[in-house]
Amino acid sequence: MKVFLSVGMHGRTMEEIHHDITKMKKELHRLYPDKDLSFVDNADCVGVDDDGRLYYLGEAIKKMDRCDAVYFHSDYKKHKGCLIEEKVCELYGLTKIVQGR
Repeated sequence: MKVFLSVGMHGRTMEEIHHDITKMKKELHRLYPDKDLSFVDNADCVGVDDDGRLYYLGEAIKKMDRCDAVYFHSDYKKHKGCLIEEKVCELYGLTKIVQGR
């Protein structure tokens, strides 16, 4: 199962983001021990200096297109990009998993 990891990034350091991603991967392996899991995220997306937040959101949605499920960080509702990713997940029938539920 290929899983996109939806983690809020705005106002956070890359260290905080990568810490959360590592934790989420471990949790998914624990939740789905019999599944062959692979992960996709947008934490290392590189743009140019004038690329804005919508550029990065677009790149995340492109990556979601290749996934079976989306795993949302527990505080995803605090981040606009994650809320849009949630809507895309629902509209396109991807499995939605929320951390801590």
